[in-house]
Amino acid sequence: MFLMGIKKWGAVFIVCATFLVYAPALQGGFFWDDELWITTNPFLGSWQGLLKFWTDPFLLQEYYPLTRTTHWLEHQLWQLRPFGYHLDNLLLHIANALLLWNVLSLLKIPGSWLAAVIFVLHPVHVESVAWITERKNVLSCFFYLAALKSYLHFADAPSRSRLYYLTLVSFTAALLSKTIAMTLPFAIFLLLVWKRPRLGWREMLPVVPLLIMGGGMGMVTLWVEKYILTIKKFSFEWSFLERCMIAGRAFWFYLCKLLWPADLMLIYPKWDIHGGDPAQYAYFVSAMALLVALWIFRKQTGKAPLLAILFFIANLFPVLGFFDLSFFVFSLVEDHFQYHASMGIIALFSGTLTQVLKLPESLRFSRAGVKFLIPVVIITALGTTTWRYALLFRDEVFLWEDTLRKNPEATLAHFNLGVILQRRGNPEDAEPHYRKTIQLDPTHAVARNNLAVILTAQGKLDEAAEHLMSVLKTYPTDVSAHTNLGIVLARQGKYQEAVRHFALAVRLEPPSREGLHNLATAFRMKEDPALLRSDGFSPQRDR
Repeated sequence: MFLMGIKKWGAVFIVCATFLVYAPALQGGFFWDDELWITTNPFLGSWQGLLKFWTDPFLLQEYYPLTRTTHWLEHQLWQLRPFGYHLDNLLLHIANALLLWNVLSLLKIPGSWLAAVIFVLHPVHVESVAWITERKNVLSCFFYLAALKSYLHFADAPSRSRLYYLTLVSFTAALLSKTIAMTLPFAIFLLLVWKRPRLGWREMLPVVPLLIMGGGMGMVTLWVEKYILTIKKFSFEWSFLERCMIAGRAFWFYLCKLLWPADLMLIYPKWDIHGGDPAQYAYFVSAMALLVALWIFRKQTGKAPLLAILFFIANLFPVLGFFDLSFFVFSLVEDHFQYHASMGIIALFSGTLTQVLKLPESLRFSRAGVKFLIPVVIITALGTTTWRYALLFRDEVFLWEDTLRKNPEATLAHFNLGVILQRRGNPEDAEPHYRKTIQLDPTHAVARNNLAVILTAQGKLDEAAEHLMSVLKTYPTDVSAHTNLGIVLARQGKYQEAVRHFALAVRLEPPSREGLHNLATAFRMKEDPALLRSDGFSPQRDR
C-alpha cells in the first residue's frame, strides 16, 4: 500500500513538473510545417479528407494516417485554436514518461522513476512536444512503449496470446504514427538478451512478424523520401564512406546533446563532408571503438552499457545518413530525431547514478540526504533549460531569431523569418532576410519571388525584374514568377510582354480569379495606359 502511494506521488510530480516547464509552449501558436499539416490543410474539414489520409499514401508527403487522424479530430473540436493541439502533445509526452517508468520497472532496471523524470524534462525533447507537427513523434512513442510493455508480459507468459495480439495492434498504430517505430523489433531483441542468458528460435519467432511489418513500412517511407521529397528536387551524392562519416559524427552529436544539452536550436550548421579528410573518419572509428570496448569488457561492466548504446544506435539508424532524408538539405541532425533513441541512454544514466549513489527506489529521503542533491540538481537544471527553450516557442519570430543568433548561415531560418515578417506587414524587415537567403542559395525561387513583390511595391522595378527572370531561367514554369514579372512589365509600360506572362501563368495552373483579373487588366492597359495609376494587379507571394 505504501509503495502504491509512492508511485502515485511520483506520477503526480512528473505531471506537475512537465506542465510547469512547458507552460510557455502551451501559449504558442502554429509555425513552420504546421501551416502545411493544419492551418492550410484542406482535408481537415471533411469526412472525405479523413478517408484520403488512409487511402492516399502520397497525399501530404508522409504517410502517417493515424497522426493525421488526430489532427482531423482536433480540428473538429477546436478548429484552428492552437492551445488544444499543444495540450495533446504535452499529455502524450507525459504518458510516454509514465509508460517508460512502467517498462523500466518491469525490466527491474534501477532508477526507473528518475529515468522517467529526466526523459520528460529533457530539453532535446522540446521540439517534439512544442511543435505541433511533431505529434508523430510523441504519438508513435506512446504506441511503441505500449507494444513493448505488452510484449514483455507476453515473453513471460507465452500462452497468453492476447498479449501478443495487443503487441501487433500497438505496433501497427506506432508505425502509422511515424515509421521510426520500425526499430521496435531490435529493441525487443536487445531486451530479451538482457533478460535471458540464451535465446532459441521459440523466443525469437514471435519477433519475425514485427520485423516484416516494420521493414515494409520502412520501405514505403524510404520510397517517398527518395522519389517524392528528396531526389525529386535534390540529390545527395555521398559515397558509403562519407555516409559512415556522417553516421559517426551524428552519433556523437546526439550523445553529447543528451549528456550536455547546450545551444539547442531548430537548424544546426550543416557539416562539410569530405572523403579526403582523414580527420573526419575519427568520429566513426571512435564510435566503433566504443562498441568494441564495451563488448570486450562486458563481463566487467555488465551488459547494460553495451545494450543501451546498441538501443541508441538502432533507434537512430534511420536518420544517421545511410538513407536520404529531405531534411538533410538543411542540416544533417535535428533534436527531435532522437526522441525514441534517448530512452536507452537516459535509462543507463539513471540506473548507473542510482547504483553509484545507492539511492532507494522510493521517494523517501535517507539520512544521507546529500545523496539526493545530485539528482535534484540534474532535474532542476534540465527543467530550467527546458522552460527557457520552451519560451521561444511562444512566438515563431523569437524562435527563428534565436536560431540565427546561433547559426547565422541557416538559409531556412532566414527565409522563414522573412515570410513571417512580410506576412505581418513588415516588408522592410523581411527584405534583408530574403537577400541573405538568396546569397546563401541563389536558386531559391520563392525567396526571389517574395523579394520581387517587396521591390515592386518600393518602385524598384528593374531589380525586381532581374530576380524574377532569374527564377524563370531555372524554373520556367513558375506561376508566381510569371505573374509577378507581368506586373513589373506592365508598370514599366511593356504591356505586350506583360500580357504574355499573365497568359502563361493562367495556362500553367487552373485559371483563378486573380490570374484572369491580371490578364484582363493588362489587356485594358494596352488600350488605356492611364490605368497604370491604379492598376489593381494581384501579386503572388509564396510561402
